[in-house]
Amino acid sequence: MKKEASSPNALFSIIMEYQGGTYIRQLRANSALEAFHVWLAKMTSIDTPIKKKHHKRLTSLISNEIFTPVRINGTKNVWCGDFTISRSHVGVTIIRTEA
Repeated sequence: MKKEASSPNALFSIIMEYQGGTYIRQLRANSALEAFHVWLAKMTSIDTPIKKKHHKRLTSLISNEIFTPVRINGTKNVWCGDFTISRSHVGVTIIRTEA
């Protein structure tokens, strides 16, 4: 996998599909992986009605480096990741919206 070039304080859009809903948040980060970490750390029940046990499992996957965003072939600045947690699908798309 090609290493992502860093873009200090780039704007990222994080799109999550979870239990029939789509949740979107924008934030600034230096990379797609950092954006995912920041998004997960700042996630609240107001942003996303994700179950606490699912949030805890996602956090565990990230902190143990089991998840790394995968660049989508044929696109520029788009990554994705999919998880199955307790029979619930969690799909995450990360887009670097501006450099």
